[in-house]
Amino acid sequence: FVNTVTTTNNFTVNSGKALDLATYTLLLTKDTGTPLVVSGTLTPSASTVNYTGTSATIAGNAYYNLIVNTAGTLGAAASTTNNLTVNSGKSLDLATYNLNFGGNIANSGNITQTSGIVTATGTTKTLGGSGNTTLATLNIAGTIQMIGNVTSTDVVTIDASKSLDAAGYTLMLTKATGSPLLVNGTFTASTSTVNYSGGTSNGIATTTYYNLTVNTAGTLTGNATSTNLLTINTGKSLAGATFNLTLTKATGSPLVINGTGVFTANTSNVIYAGATSNGVATTTYYNLTIGTAGTLTGN
Repeated sequence: FVNTVTTTNNFTVNSGKALDLATYTLLLTKDTGTPLVVSGTLTPSASTVNYTGTSATIAGNAYYNLIVNTAGTLGAAASTTNNLTVNSGKSLDLATYNLNFGGNIANSGNITQTSGIVTATGTTKTLGGSGNTTLATLNIAGTIQMIGNVTSTDVVTIDASKSLDAAGYTLMLTKATGSPLLVNGTFTASTSTVNYSGGTSNGIATTTYYNLTVNTAGTLTGNATSTNLLTINTGKSLAGATFNLTLTKATGSPLVINGTGVFTANTSNVIYAGATSNGVATTTYYNLTIGTAGTLTGN
């Protein structure tokens, strides 16, 4: 390419042939169908590929910047090395395919995925936006900060020596059973909420949370800390197993058990460690440690 190119129908790279997009924009305006067919080699370099029209199948290829300005459906595994942008009112269905992104995902529309893996490999990159971002398996293999709410329907894994900062957003975990969050690296809670909402039961990861919401039958899988609120929703439960549950909210009541919610102590240790004072929740404890000015809030 030596300039920006627009096609109103199909753009095809034939088998055995190659095209380098250099630093330019390929604008695909075909109204429906598959506007980009790559049977040969398409090299993205530092280009932008922009899908517009009513709907489009997104070619499985490597992109530098990918803009989805349509109702897009991924047709095969793909990757982006810079920015993936889904515009407001538009959508990207990843279907069952894998997506590797080395840059940022900026979603003002709707991203969904039935199954497959989204892998984040960038350094100091962002994920999310004002739109709905629902992924199946999310693998954090870089240093990533959320810039919007993110839902995972399977497992979020933070690799060793890698990190995820949830900032002030909600990480919704809806895997039906098992452990939906595996922290082998660093999870930074900031002022976020992690919501375990598996349809049957979930293992609660060993890490430090800001707000931790249990909307399932949850069981601690190791020691855990909440620095603000731990909420057990009505009809749901949290089992302490044999671990420490440390509550460090500075003042007020750090453990909220709503309605018919249940905390099962097992042989756990619940530690109230607010810097000033804490209300101690009405429930049955095995070991209860008061490391603050504690006040019972009920029997």
